[in-house]
Amino acid sequence: METKNLKINFLGDSITEGVGTSGKDKIYHALLKEELGLAEARNYGISGTRFALQKGTPHRPKNDYVDVNSFSERFAQMDDDADVVVVFGGTNDYGHGDAPIGGFSDRTPDTFYGACHYLFSGLIKNISESPSSLSLLCTESVSSIIPAEAKKMEWQPSGNMLI
Repeated sequence: METKNLKINFLGDSITEGVGTSGKDKIYHALLKEELGLAEARNYGISGTRFALQKGTPHRPKNDYVDVNSFSERFAQMDDDADVVVVFGGTNDYGHGDAPIGGFSDRTPDTFYGACHYLFSGLIKNISESPSSLSLLCTESVSSIIPAEAKKMEWQPSGNMLI
């Protein structure tokens, strides 16, 4: 695939936003822009955000900025002329999200699986309206939660496990 002059939207969480980097030019999509000769590498990363809608808790109400900016709630606000959309996330859904994992048949953004379906169905619809577009899903490494967090991983009632 020829990458020169492509416009790419990067939707994600803190890694996409660039938390922990030494500068905006060191965020992975900025490096890709330089390396691949992209026309644009648009950053739609917001630290702490998740695929699924969040319910909030009495200690942390849903009006928290992170809870009202899930991937499912904001993908439609991205520039719509991208050639490629990269979605990079998932750790926050597992690590500190309050939405259930759900099942593969879920179709609403209220569960992790439902939010994935909702998000990618929306992206596919956008792609069909712009046939030159392409979506790519990248899930984050779980190396930061294994083995220290391995004891907290449990099978869901559906028989699925998110790792």
